[in-house]
Amino acid sequence: MPWLTRLRPSQLSAFAAHPVILSLQEIRRFIRRPEVGTRPTHFYATWLQERLSLPFRAVLMVLLAAPAAHITRRQGGLAAALAAGITVGFLYFVADGVALSLGEAGQLPPLVAAWVPGLIFAALGFAMVLEVER
Repeated sequence: MPWLTRLRPSQLSAFAAHPVILSLQEIRRFIRRPEVGTRPTHFYATWLQERLSLPFRAVLMVLLAAPAAHITRRQGGLAAALAAGITVGFLYFVADGVALSLGEAGQLPPLVAAWVPGLIFAALGFAMVLEVER
């Protein structure tokens, strides 16, 4: 049967794939050409910003872990520091998941959904580092 489109059959699997699996180029294609994707543009735009924020998140995790390590070294409170680190990390993942869901649904702008939870927790991490240094 003739294939009367510019799409290649190999691109069809991208239509059903979750943006976690897609490359940045494929996500950008769905944003530029909304008629091609199976989801709204804001869904793909949120995931594009989410993917772009990944390097920042690695630094954020270190920033959130630093105060707990510092407390352990200074005060010897391993259990309290471990509990605080786990709590803050868990709260970050919950906040990030809620923001991502709101961005996917179009209730938050993609930039806000992907970056604000990280920025809020980065500010919290800096505040914790400053408090521990006192």
